[in-house]
Amino acid sequence: MSSALLLVLFSAVVLAGAAWLAARDALLAGFYVFLFVYVIFALIGYALYPTLSIALGLYLGPGVVPRAVLFLALSFLGFLVTYAILGERIIHRGWIGVRYAAAPGARLALFGAIVLYLAWMAAVFARDYASISYANFPQMPDFAFSIGFKQMPVVSLVLYAFVRRHARTPFERIAGIALLIVEALLFAMIAGKAGNRSDILALSLGVVTYELFPVLTDDRGGLRPGRALQLARRPVVVALVALVGVAGGWLMLRNYAARGSLGAVEGLPTYAILLYNDFFTPAHMLFGAIGLDWVHPWAVIQSNLANATFTGRVFDVPYLQQDIGNALVPGTSNRMASFGYYLFAEGWMFAGAWGFLYNAIVPALGLLCWRRLSATRDLRANLFWAAFAAMFVATIARSQSALIPRSLLFNGVLAAVLFVLATGARAVRSASP
Repeated sequence: MSSALLLVLFSAVVLAGAAWLAARDALLAGFYVFLFVYVIFALIGYALYPTLSIALGLYLGPGVVPRAVLFLALSFLGFLVTYAILGERIIHRGWIGVRYAAAPGARLALFGAIVLYLAWMAAVFARDYASISYANFPQMPDFAFSIGFKQMPVVSLVLYAFVRRHARTPFERIAGIALLIVEALLFAMIAGKAGNRSDILALSLGVVTYELFPVLTDDRGGLRPGRALQLARRPVVVALVALVGVAGGWLMLRNYAARGSLGAVEGLPTYAILLYNDFFTPAHMLFGAIGLDWVHPWAVIQSNLANATFTGRVFDVPYLQQDIGNALVPGTSNRMASFGYYLFAEGWMFAGAWGFLYNAIVPALGLLCWRRLSATRDLRANLFWAAFAAMFVATIARSQSALIPRSLLFNGVLAAVLFVLATGARAVRSASP
């Protein structure tokens, strides 16, 4: 069978699985689709146009392609099987209700804290402006400032949710809108100076999900495309989604162009640089692991445990892309710079050809637990947590599974605290529907 036909069949099977999953759970289908998107372009390039893979030193012969396609097909199938067996048991077990006991004092304290946070971020940004650059190492010299920047999408999402569905008085709405505008503008300026695009994509996905999730899904989160007709009666939703899509896309392309072209993509147009950076090299870590038969289960366990708990740097435990990247091209990878990574590569590194079983268990169970957060009896809480999860679909697809619990610790705890302070949300027992 030719490589082209093999990839067509692979794509058809995987996308059929995506349609099956979307009808049952649109949010998990989003993760599933991103896992496909982050590998298919690399497969096409490696199999049909291998010149760039060869130039990068990442090509290990045509025999990798059928092995990779089989492994990936089984991994995607395993993901679906895990959902079919455990999805309902994990996501919808023990229904939780949410009530809102608004505390004006808590909201005022939250607004004051956000004002101080934004003032500090603006002051440090002005001070370090000349030193912040994508070409620098690190890109942001102030470590606390870089942590604050990574939390800006979460703060923006909380403010957005508050303004859209939780503000009760004109003052609260005006104050929330003012804070959201200042936060969004400051975030865009910092991201532009640093050449950041992943956090812009994350925030855009979060806001779009927040708006479309209640329109296009049923009460249990299953996609209902026929409901798209309802958008004609919701001009505000359409306008917000269009605004966020255009603004987010423009900012990401602008930041790519501002970085400049380097190395293998010198002189190529922006879209080619985007495909190369985000959709080409990360999946080559799977191809490399297959070609080199790179199987080190203890390294996978150690890396995930250390980097999920923020101790990887302390104990000098590398990310998985560091070792495999240097095995392919010595000296190319460290904690801050690498070819990237692809989530399903972790299964091969753990158990070789049988690693599809690992992919069907570890990442899938982690994502099912994330989905549990947005399965309450309250629409407003579900929208917020669905949007929060959507912010990470891209980064999780091109990362190792350590990012799933780490993002909940690093971003999720803050998101929960801010959401509770802003809305007065409290979990309560609820009868099954």
